[in-house]
Amino acid sequence: MTKIRKMILRTWMSDRGVTVMELMIAVVIAGILSALAIPRFSLEVERINFKSSSRDLLSNLREARSLSIAQRVPHGVFFNTSSGEYTLFQDKIISVPPAFDDGDSVLSVDTVPGNFAFVGSSFINNVVIFQNNGSASESGMIYCVAMNDGGSTNVAMFDLLASTGSSHISYLESY
Repeated sequence: MTKIRKMILRTWMSDRGVTVMELMIAVVIAGILSALAIPRFSLEVERINFKSSSRDLLSNLREARSLSIAQRVPHGVFFNTSSGEYTLFQDKIISVPPAFDDGDSVLSVDTVPGNFAFVGSSFINNVVIFQNNGSASESGMIYCVAMNDGGSTNVAMFDLLASTGSSHISYLESY
């Protein structure tokens, strides 16, 4: 065996263990790495919560369309941009342009999380009505934004096609 190999084997095979100083250095390094990872982790949690809230809203849009087809009665979703609520309702009072009226039957009211806000909607009266064939009252978009504690912003756009009533989310990356 070569001299270097013998030294390496002797070092690896020693029974001396780990010194307190080596252990403290390892703990300090682990603490520094953890401190660097925590802010990024909290941003990821906020981004995941935003996407979850966005999917809940999309689910309500799709539920309104499904109910319209299944029950053969128009259903709609009203977006209250000032209070951050969206209402799923059965459209009992047909009005032109589409609107959420006092006589309409409310099925559910959901509130978006505190940092989540409706920025705008291209729908007349912030209402979309689904007809019994699944089509929507009009094509349009809903814009949602979430301001995070870390200073980043999440943006989602909900697209709705009038002819089929299909809807989907487009996420813009955090900035």
